[in-house]
Amino acid sequence: MHSLSVVRFQQQLDLEQSFASAFALYEGARRGTNPRTLRSCRQANGPVYLKDFYYVSSLGNRLSRKGDCKLCKFLASMISDATSGTYKLLAMCSSESYLIEAPQRDSKARIKRGPWETFDHNVFMAVVPELPRIPKTGIPLRWLETELPKNGSIYRLTQPRGIDPNRIVLPRQLQLNADFGVIRTWLDQCRDCHSFCRPRKLVGAPLQGFRVVDCKTATPRVVDRPWSEKYVALSYVWGTCEEALSQTIVDAVEVTRTLGEQYLWVDRLCIDQENEEEKLYLVSKMDMIYAGAEFTIVGAAGDARTGLPGVTTKLRKPQMQVELSQRIKGDNAASASISTRKDADIGSELFASNLDILKRPTISASARPKALPPDRNLGKMTLVSLMREPRLAIRDSQWSTRGWTYQEAILSHRRLVFTEEQVYWECRGMALNESTDLHPHMTQPQPSAPMANYMLSGIFEGDMHSLRHLQYGFHASSHTLPSLGQQIQQLANHIRAYTSRNLSEDSDSLNAFLGIAAHYSMDKGLSLLLGLPVWTGSFADRKPGLQSSFALSLSAWTHAAQPLEPGAAMYIADCRRRKCLPSWTWAGWQGRATYSGNELAEIEGDTDASNDEDDDSADTSYSDYFDVWTSETWVTSVDKQWSAEMILHDEGDTNLTMLVSNVSLPNTQDPRKKWLLTIREPLVLRHMYLMRSRDEWEWRRLMGKLVEIHLSVPMTEQALTAGHKSGDLATVLIFASTVPFVWDGIARFLVLRKVDCAGQARWERIGRLTLKLSEVKSFGEQMILMNFQRIGESWSEVMAGAEVPDRRSYWCGSSFRWTTASRLASFGMLWRHFDRWITGGMSPAYKTSIGYDGFWFGNKRTMGLGIIEPRRSQGQATLSVPGTSRLLEHDLFHRTKKAANKIVLVPRPSDDPLDPLRWPTSKKDLALFAMCLSITVGGIQDSLLSTVNGVVQEEFDLPIMKIENLSSYPLLAAGVSCVFASVLARMIGKRPIYIASTTILLITVIWSAAIGHNYNSFFAARFISGLGLGSYEALVLSSIGDMYFVHQRGKRVAFLNLMSLGPINLAPVLSGYVAERYTWRTNFWILTAFTGLGWLLILFACPETRYSRPALFETDLVANAETIAPASEEPSEALEPETHKSRTYWQDLRPYSFIDRNSNPLEHLVRLFSSALYPAVIWCFLVGSTYSGWFSGLSITVAQIFSPPPISYTPREIGHLNTFPGAGAFTAFLLLSLLADSTAKYAARHNEFVFEPEFRLYPISFGLFVGIPGLALFGWYAGTATTEHQVNWVVVSFLYGMIIFTTVTQQSTSFAYLLDAHRDMSIETAVFVVMARNFFSFAAGKFLPVWLAKEGTAKTFYTIAGVQAALVLTTIPLYVYGKVLRSFLSTHNPARIFGTGVKTGHEGRDSTINESCSDG
Repeated sequence: MHSLSVVRFQQQLDLEQSFASAFALYEGARRGTNPRTLRSCRQANGPVYLKDFYYVSSLGNRLSRKGDCKLCKFLASMISDATSGTYKLLAMCSSESYLIEAPQRDSKARIKRGPWETFDHNVFMAVVPELPRIPKTGIPLRWLETELPKNGSIYRLTQPRGIDPNRIVLPRQLQLNADFGVIRTWLDQCRDCHSFCRPRKLVGAPLQGFRVVDCKTATPRVVDRPWSEKYVALSYVWGTCEEALSQTIVDAVEVTRTLGEQYLWVDRLCIDQENEEEKLYLVSKMDMIYAGAEFTIVGAAGDARTGLPGVTTKLRKPQMQVELSQRIKGDNAASASISTRKDADIGSELFASNLDILKRPTISASARPKALPPDRNLGKMTLVSLMREPRLAIRDSQWSTRGWTYQEAILSHRRLVFTEEQVYWECRGMALNESTDLHPHMTQPQPSAPMANYMLSGIFEGDMHSLRHLQYGFHASSHTLPSLGQQIQQLANHIRAYTSRNLSEDSDSLNAFLGIAAHYSMDKGLSLLLGLPVWTGSFADRKPGLQSSFALSLSAWTHAAQPLEPGAAMYIADCRRRKCLPSWTWAGWQGRATYSGNELAEIEGDTDASNDEDDDSADTSYSDYFDVWTSETWVTSVDKQWSAEMILHDEGDTNLTMLVSNVSLPNTQDPRKKWLLTIREPLVLRHMYLMRSRDEWEWRRLMGKLVEIHLSVPMTEQALTAGHKSGDLATVLIFASTVPFVWDGIARFLVLRKVDCAGQARWERIGRLTLKLSEVKSFGEQMILMNFQRIGESWSEVMAGAEVPDRRSYWCGSSFRWTTASRLASFGMLWRHFDRWITGGMSPAYKTSIGYDGFWFGNKRTMGLGIIEPRRSQGQATLSVPGTSRLLEHDLFHRTKKAANKIVLVPRPSDDPLDPLRWPTSKKDLALFAMCLSITVGGIQDSLLSTVNGVVQEEFDLPIMKIENLSSYPLLAAGVSCVFASVLARMIGKRPIYIASTTILLITVIWSAAIGHNYNSFFAARFISGLGLGSYEALVLSSIGDMYFVHQRGKRVAFLNLMSLGPINLAPVLSGYVAERYTWRTNFWILTAFTGLGWLLILFACPETRYSRPALFETDLVANAETIAPASEEPSEALEPETHKSRTYWQDLRPYSFIDRNSNPLEHLVRLFSSALYPAVIWCFLVGSTYSGWFSGLSITVAQIFSPPPISYTPREIGHLNTFPGAGAFTAFLLLSLLADSTAKYAARHNEFVFEPEFRLYPISFGLFVGIPGLALFGWYAGTATTEHQVNWVVVSFLYGMIIFTTVTQQSTSFAYLLDAHRDMSIETAVFVVMARNFFSFAAGKFLPVWLAKEGTAKTFYTIAGVQAALVLTTIPLYVYGKVLRSFLSTHNPARIFGTGVKTGHEGRDSTINESCSDG
């Protein structure tokens, strides 16, 4: 049956008739005998598509099914993912494929006739996805150029070119080995017809140390030969291969020998790797080596171990093909019937649009009808795939990601590329591949001319990674000598493409570019100084060009970056420094460098992030400067120009070059030297106060001018401002002039950051700043500053004047430094002058000592209320430590009391109404109450048994230790379950876990009351209830961080602990009475009602609190020097909400609305257990959780202490002992409600309005003054009981209440500190503390009864009191050094110690998928 269905499917397709009919359709359209046109259309708001292709059949989801149909397997191989979606089969004309550019319009907007129309056409098929609102004869716009090349076209294997010479495109059937006959044909054609591709060798030019591999000998060996000899070069990836004669080299030798050449140049063999001098020399001559080769073999299928596919041992991927035993019915001439399967297409054709593609030019209808090319094998149809477009295979290869291979391909004139599937040829005149046989006139339209300019072009002339679509055209103009501006633009594009690649060694950053640098260099003309283009000769007006050109190039480059926020003109990259090279050159950084001011960095996972523009994307004004400077006609148009005077020198000042005249550039290729740049008489911005523009389309203005900022390191606008105010950052003017061909001007600055270099303070470039100037009046000695001061007297202090105090110079090391005009001045002396240039200067504390050790100023670290400030790393702002935030708004100039009382919302709420921070306070509090109620009913189950242990023991007739297991083992279960809860919360959010946990609690409390009539059953119910309770204990603290601002959390954390401990102490008061009046199980029936209420509240009043907020709003996690959020207690009043899609109440009740599909459970477990390395977590357990553990153990053993003689309390009397503990918990909550947040605000007000999490620690003092005496007195008083001297239960209860009071304050305070200090890890830190607390409580419950029995009550509690006193005192060093520890952990994430690459903080938050956000 299955074979019959396969045959039926093949008969339904009737591929022979489909090929014939499609051919007739397209031939008829060419002759004008049918109305078929290639049109772009759209249905309603659907996608734009091209229509009127020949529709063969719908494949549906057939390709996703498993079966024996060879045709189905073949068609499935033609798409990337056959398991999803439905597909259709279309037949298309070969002239409409991506190989040939679509028809272009002439100057009169008329479609130009394509010369390919005179050739015999062919038909191919393609598997196309079926998409809504695209008819069956349509394909998405640009699908032919973007998707078809990924998998290839389907052609019938027809007669070869010798029998069918005029066919526009013919397929080739590939073997597992490369076809060297075809390759030799390409090489011969290029040698005969492309004079511009011949090796470039200067007559008589020697190349010292040049060696080659002799391929004609039995064993290849390296020999010395003159550079003038013919040789082939090899470009490949070394990888980790240690063998000198790797498989790739062996295969390259075979290719060289087979193509008739004798010598092969291989860098690894032909350069003495041990001779550094020779190695450096030959590396600098790569332009001569690769440009002088006959052709370059490129290994793009792996690294040195892989080999070249199809040469010797390494076979390539087989070409997909299928053979069908069918015959064409009748004649297959052009008269074959045209398909009558028409679309009911209601799409509107797009006229007057740049998407409009009108019908192609026609040929005479009277011309002889064209015949469909016959099958190669009579009686059989063989379908072959043209395979993946080799250009894409090369672009996606490892070879194209390596920095060294970039110049090897660019400098070569001919490249023979071996991919995994086939061989690709690209010279400067044509690009061909092995699977496609093109018409000869298309590859050589005229003698000595390049490939037709309408054909698909090569990828090595430009940046193959800059565009996601293929390019067309081999233009003859590209082989003429370009102008200087064009060369600069080409250099800028090379720099952009090269810096997009990777290098194994940072020191190779310049070495791997030296060949391109040498290619563009000329004496007394264009040159590169450490990678920066400069003009070393004179300009057309006879003025020296070095100073201006270097200043321009120095200040023009930046890194491709993303805007700080939508619409912002501040662009932020995250690039790594290469310390072996200066920061002022792009070679000193890892990251894509660009001379285009608006090039965006590609976001990970976003294929459309890079600019969709041509290769000439460099800033045209940058290249225009060089054209204007060297043009006698235009040089006078740039009449207003200023550039800084700079000195290039090494660290020892042994090589010093003043970059101000036509001097010879120093040799900067010595890797042992570090080059510094000194700026003489610098002009420094006095501040960085960016002012909002009145025009909504503008971002910011600086000194009334439009400003644009590009930074190579992450930094917020507030941190940038604060850094300039503190002196850690400085912005120096480098170049200013009128813009070529424009009357406006531009001022280019460098943004510098202070760094430490071997104990010496220097400055490094971290970005650039440009000011756009209009109506420039004057440059000259006063430069543009006179124009600035013309705005008004209020601006006269904005920038440093031209007359710099004491004529000092600006010194910028690692890259830049200050000096005097003659000798190096002391850093301290210079700072006194520099301090005057910064508005507001520095605080008086900084002026007493100028020494700088790289991280902070002065001889002492600044302390805020006793908190030691951490060492600030390069560019780090005051508020860049996670947890530190601006809590109170202040007036920058007056600091009025009214302004200081305004609360800053931290974190900043987003504009999304789904953000929990924007919920009404009533909604937040109700959700928190629902969570806390579930904690209460879960914890009360333990306390219900504490008063009736004796009764339960009698009923089950078991030892007291067995009965105490009913209270201790649930703690163990809770400790285990919280681990799984934390992992699931990261993956699916918190709401589904809350629902499941409350359901478990409800089931187990009913179980305990109704079913658990034997010990094992009752124990099982108690153990499972611990599993439900553990989830709440683990996650509620994190939910508080999700919903509440910093200034609101203190009292909510106190409420959480009140609900955790308060009712637990009050319940025994009633449970003892109920147990005596009824039975002890009645308590569980009463608890069932409250558990059911909690279950309903979780279902209907507790939405998902997990929310992935943009990092910009996480102001307590991201470095911020100033607040962004307005002062308001309610976020709804603080921000004007943007347009977001909100959810209804019932949508909020979905079981889950947050899914992180990229989560890795193992990484979350590593996060969890790595939190044990956080000092705050250790302290929180030792100080807060141990108190709770002792309380849990005490609640279990209270009956053991007071039930036996001589005290002999009844269950009711034991229950009465919990009266004061319940009151103590409530008192602690009231006290913390008043003090927890207010003390933090008070401390922040006296700490420059900055909040530190350490301000939460003040209530810990209650542990010393209340808790320690309570523990000691409780043990003493209970131990004094005798038969003659009975203890008073009121006194015992009061002392017990002191312990519980301290437990609530200690636990609330420690949890609040933990939440504020590490909110990005709030789930993991809370879970670890809760897990450790539960395990400790379990141990205390098991160990404390034994300890009491052995040591007695008094001695036991004396010991506990002493231990707790010592633990509480650890709060003092945590308070003093807490900020230092937080700063250290922010840069030394413990999770990374285990190599998981886990991200914390806002990095991790950005990687999640928030379904709430996607709804909007």
